Amino acid sequence: MAAIKPDYNVGTVSLAAGGTTITGVDTFWDSSTIQAGDTLMVQNLSAIIAEVTDNNHIELVEAWTGDALVAAPYRIRFQSGDSRYTAAVRDLIVELGNGNIQAFAALAGALDMIPIFTGTGALTLIPKTELIEGVQTDAKVENLAGRGAYDAEVTGFSVLVADVGDGRSAIYFKITSSSGDWSDPAYLTGPNGSFQSKGTYSGATVYVVGDVVLQNGSSWIARVNTTGNPPPTLPSTSNTQWFLLSAAGNGFVFKGAYSGATAYIKDDVVLYNNSSWIALLATTGNTPPALPTTSNTQWSLLAARGAGDMIGPGSSVTDNILTFTDATGKVAKDSTIPINHAIKMRNLIVNPAFQESLVAGPTPFNISGVYYADQWVGQWGVASQVITGQWIENSPTPGGATNRLRVTVSTGGAVAAGHYMMIRQPFEGLRIASLRMGTAGAKRSIVRFGFKGPAGTYGVTFANAAASRNYITTFTISAPQANTDTLQTFLIPGDTAGTWPSTNAYAMTLNIVMAAGTTFQGAANTWQAGNLLGTATMTNVMTTGHVFELFDVGLYCDEQLIGIPPKFEIPSEILNQVECMRYIEYLGMTLVSISDLPAIYMNTAFYKTKKRTTSVFTLLVGSLGSATLGPLGADATNGLRQLTTRATAADILISADSRMI
Repeated sequence: MAAIKPDYNVGTVSLAAGGTTITGVDTFWDSSTIQAGDTLMVQNLSAIIAEVTDNNHIELVEAWTGDALVAAPYRIRFQSGDSRYTAAVRDLIVELGNGNIQAFAALAGALDMIPIFTGTGALTLIPKTELIEGVQTDAKVENLAGRGAYDAEVTGFSVLVADVGDGRSAIYFKITSSSGDWSDPAYLTGPNGSFQSKGTYSGATVYVVGDVVLQNGSSWIARVNTTGNPPPTLPSTSNTQWFLLSAAGNGFVFKGAYSGATAYIKDDVVLYNNSSWIALLATTGNTPPALPTTSNTQWSLLAARGAGDMIGPGSSVTDNILTFTDATGKVAKDSTIPINHAIKMRNLIVNPAFQESLVAGPTPFNISGVYYADQWVGQWGVASQVITGQWIENSPTPGGATNRLRVTVSTGGAVAAGHYMMIRQPFEGLRIASLRMGTAGAKRSIVRFGFKGPAGTYGVTFANAAASRNYITTFTISAPQANTDTLQTFLIPGDTAGTWPSTNAYAMTLNIVMAAGTTFQGAANTWQAGNLLGTATMTNVMTTGHVFELFDVGLYCDEQLIGIPPKFEIPSEILNQVECMRYIEYLGMTLVSISDLPAIYMNTAFYKTKKRTTSVFTLLVGSLGSATLGPLGADATNGLRQLTTRATAADILISADSRMI
């Protein structure tokens, strides 16, 4: 007696009352295991299975008489082997009742005689020699010269010539009894008398009739001389140049992880989303389906991933954060939150959103070296060209700021060797100490800024204060991007050489370069010596009417090598103002007359924040008269006081400047 198989109860089932279609979840039914005649058992009710249509659907023989089922447990009880055997024997008897067995029994066997069908239920015997001896001729010779011995034979006389001169064998017949009156050759083989294997097909190889090649696992034989014409793709078995000799076998061929660029053929096996899939036909660029679907037109599931594996989303946006849909930790989704929103890095730029413009304000200047916004210098070296810089208010940016810097070429001209045009920020050593520049442990940094300008290629330059070390990289504004807001991001490796102060001294400059003449051109994407600003690959033009805008600037120490800048953040107005005042501040004070008072009562103006170094004082409004001013105490970075008296009191405005360039 055959062993009884245990019931199958994987997953759950749903079934409408009166329905015949069972829908399973995580059931993985297999039609080779579950067959017609097996029994579905649910809630003490049973029904006979008609067929398994796919891994998640079964059809019943009759409508379900019970209540509707939703995600219900179930059992499938298999029909016993004895029952299946009895049914199979019954079917075999029916199939054999077509007269074939009776016809075979009616034959009288004899030595070397073979039975062969002559019709339905009809057999006869033929001699074995008719199958194994092939074509019979009257004579056999080695070559055409040998055929000459039979030139005088009668009509119908036949000769087999082993080599007619090109390697082929052929049979000739006497057409008449006239001497030498032979028929055209009836060839039996190709020119070489056998197949010539040429290995894997190549479009560059010259093939001749009879050459055999391997293409996509199948063997093909050339029917004509050909070059550059490949065999067809199965199921086609021939084209003008090739006949199928032997089709690829049914063995699996593992192709590794699925790739949309790979051409797969039938029975290729790939790994996709941690499950194995087998190709049902030749296909390129058609992915296997996502579970629980187990097949599509091109692929069928071979082995599903383990139940403990995490399932990811069908698609996502690059650099978005992945989150879980529930507490199981097995199903993930695209959170739609960019990863840079979760990255925290300090922005080393001072006044990154251009909130402060103490000196220039919104007034345009065509003067190089002006701080158009605090800590941002417009700088150019030109001849007859006129370049105008300006701080632009109320011009919203993609990062949420409202200000930009603008450079306009009012009067253009050719870029000579010593010409350049750029916007730059200088840094004191304390500001960039985390980059550890000039040491073996120099850190990589990330530069990110918004740029708007004409189509062309522009530059970004890091340089030390001594202008003896620099790193140049470039970016391109395409024609569709021209004069639109773009976001530019760069990874700058740390420099292990050169002098880079880590004190309050001038240490580094970041330059956004619109043009650089040959005097200032160097190699891209490498640290090098010299005072360089750009490369020869930059557009390097100054065309009348060209307008360039800079906004939303960030410089970050990428110590963890994340490679992605954080979300641009606009600094607090107060904190940004304090950072700017470290480099320049306007002080108002009243000079007093103290002819009848002791010196200790003379006025003092305290800085709102400590200055980078001893300031340079410039009188902006009012007159000192006979009074003199000096630093407050021994520390020259904390304030300013009146040193001597004057005849009458007066209000003045002083600039305290400790900027670097």
